[in-house]
Amino acid sequence: MRYEFSYSTSSGVALGGIGSGSIEIRADGLFYNADFLGFWQKIFNPEDIFFVNRTGDQLRILASTPYIHGSTPYEMPWVRPVERIVYDGEPPFAHLNYGIASATFLSPTIPLDLKRSIFPLFYGNFNSEGEITIFIKPEFLFSVEKGKDYIKIITKEGEIAIKSPNMLNCGLVEDIRKAYVDLRLKGYVEDQQKGNYVFVSMSKSPEFTFSWYFPNYEIGGEKYRRYYAKLFKDSVDASASFWEEKEEIISKTAKFHDLIYSPKGVEQWIADLIGSQISTLKKVTVLLEDGDVAIWEGLWDPYFGGPLPKELNFFGESNSGVFNTTDLSFYYAPALLALYPELLDNLISWTSKFLLKENTKEHLLYSSSFLENLIELKKDMIKDPSILVDLNKMEEEIAKIVKKTGKDPAGRVPHFFIAPFRKANDYRMLGNQVEFPLQLLLLYAYTGKSVKEDIIKVFESIRRTQLGDLGLPYHTTPAGLEQEFFTQKILGTQEFAFLRGYNYPPISFQTFDGWSMLGYSSYTSIMWYSMLFLMRKILNIEEYKEMEEKSKESLKQLWNGKYYDLWYEPITGIRDTASNIAQVMGFWYCRLMGYEMGEEDVLKAIVKNNLIKGEGTVNGIYPGEVRPSFSESRKYKNNTGFPFIGGPDVPWGGMELALASHLLYAGMREEAEKVLKEIYERYKLAGMFWKHVEWGSYYSRNLDAITLIWGYEGLSYNKERKSLKIKGMWPMEWIFMLPSAWGKISIEECLTLEIEDGYLEISEVEFKGRSIKLEKELTKGDKEKIC
Repeated sequence: MRYEFSYSTSSGVALGGIGSGSIEIRADGLFYNADFLGFWQKIFNPEDIFFVNRTGDQLRILASTPYIHGSTPYEMPWVRPVERIVYDGEPPFAHLNYGIASATFLSPTIPLDLKRSIFPLFYGNFNSEGEITIFIKPEFLFSVEKGKDYIKIITKEGEIAIKSPNMLNCGLVEDIRKAYVDLRLKGYVEDQQKGNYVFVSMSKSPEFTFSWYFPNYEIGGEKYRRYYAKLFKDSVDASASFWEEKEEIISKTAKFHDLIYSPKGVEQWIADLIGSQISTLKKVTVLLEDGDVAIWEGLWDPYFGGPLPKELNFFGESNSGVFNTTDLSFYYAPALLALYPELLDNLISWTSKFLLKENTKEHLLYSSSFLENLIELKKDMIKDPSILVDLNKMEEEIAKIVKKTGKDPAGRVPHFFIAPFRKANDYRMLGNQVEFPLQLLLLYAYTGKSVKEDIIKVFESIRRTQLGDLGLPYHTTPAGLEQEFFTQKILGTQEFAFLRGYNYPPISFQTFDGWSMLGYSSYTSIMWYSMLFLMRKILNIEEYKEMEEKSKESLKQLWNGKYYDLWYEPITGIRDTASNIAQVMGFWYCRLMGYEMGEEDVLKAIVKNNLIKGEGTVNGIYPGEVRPSFSESRKYKNNTGFPFIGGPDVPWGGMELALASHLLYAGMREEAEKVLKEIYERYKLAGMFWKHVEWGSYYSRNLDAITLIWGYEGLSYNKERKSLKIKGMWPMEWIFMLPSAWGKISIEECLTLEIEDGYLEISEVEFKGRSIKLEKELTKGDKEKIC
């Protein structure tokens, strides 16, 4: 007997509403990771939800598993699992062909329609010659409530409802084998009035909804109400609301799906790679009652690690989760903008509220990181020891000192938030100080949302505190975890924390937080220049033009003739010549807003240096040198002696996707697709296609896959000018998405836009390098051909 085994089921399509919890249907036909309370709270095992199909006198458990739940080839040989399942995962749809039946599962997902995309449920539709019964075996104490076409499973934390217009019977089962006999003889199960199983028997080719209502999201000892609790009173109400609009919701969701997955002029595997991240969006979002969105950086995984919620507490410590990480939102902001712009608006508003404020402990702490401030504060402690026992007095004193020294960190951007959600964890990232203003500029360009005040706050904070003589952001130690942790190790105790680097607490990290960049780094320097450039171009702020020109000139200090060096520290003269995958990511944002920065040669060099066949595009490489991870010394080739911990020598999918998007905008399609193919090949294995990893699984940076669509189309938009730019480099037909409208785009000699929903104002179209003046207001159903 020969068996062939190819795939494991490490992930599947996540079913559920945006921010409302989810459950995965995987290729074995079972349901995993029911995240209704929180992903760390297990309420079902994979085998606890299963379907049984009756065909003639045979029953088939619609799962490719061993014999489970009382089935046996000895005593009940007519109850068997199916031999194989053909699984097509195309989020928000999952199609399963069991051989004797097939099913489609979906969760409502409609761009620009958040209200109808947050239903806490999924919909299922079977095509079967026999009756279908769903069995559920909860891992918690429960009671049930039966209605005409539903059954509700009730527990103290919440409830689940199965609702079907094709219901034959529902109830409880204690003896599962008796239930199988009922099903074999009658086509439905008799209610046994008690038991650990809940069942719903349905007629041939039934449709149903599986909804949930767990209104409280508890993390870090705090309870929050989910947004959907404002809209629905219970799980039956949620499903009833869906059924009232079922036809239109499914039609819109199907239209979105079809436009994503049926491109012309772009290969199918690329559409699959992009669509996989719709599943991630459902996994990592939490939408709260007041409309605030919390987006997990990644989900903790026993194999891949990641942010560890307090509730797991395996190691006696916890960061209570990691949400709305600023250096991650830099990458996924365009995806939110295209799909649900109000989520990006909310996330940015939330972060803006936590810009570092005076007269706070955080302001005291980060002001003290600057030696000039700390010396003055210690002098004042000698003059007035009462400062040491009066926090208000100390905060007032530091406020006076920073005005004197000019080293005032007020306006600094937080790194990420922890539970309780409205608590900024730290302000250590210099990278955040340039990434966040670029996100603000992107939001303004596409929506017209007022952002100038917050941009100026952050800009002035950097200018006061961390702008070097070259007019670029300046990094001091500690600037990476590898050096900070090593210094901590050799010192041994927390008492020496202040010796971990020049500034402590740290203020010079960037998104590669295990990779120190000192002095002037290409990553943050080019973002700084891009920020100044876009402030002038997008916001029409001319007063910083001289600074912009100086920063542009200073970038030459990092240019080596082929690409930008990783960093250069002028005091020591040390230069790190590694080629960084993200060195010109600031220019990517310029492209997203319609500006070409002449960086094509740099992009070619990155692909040449960093793309490694069979691995992917690694974060950092020393061209022509032995890779540090292959070297016995495991040290960077820059004379710092800092230990190498691996982060630079690996591919991060979210970085690769952003690079590919950038390459497409620059017209470098062949190079972009080589980058994408490596990601695709890595994640199609081991059932990982919907579970991309970095620090944890379902990593949010990878949501930037959506920007590949914009890259292929060469799309950008300016709301204030009503200007739409489509570079139209390649003929294609695909989906287009903007914050106000979505539909189909056709690119040939002429440009054709078909509006599926929304409203798009256009005064000017730049297409294939031609500027076309027109005054159009396109709405749902409109089709416009532009030549």
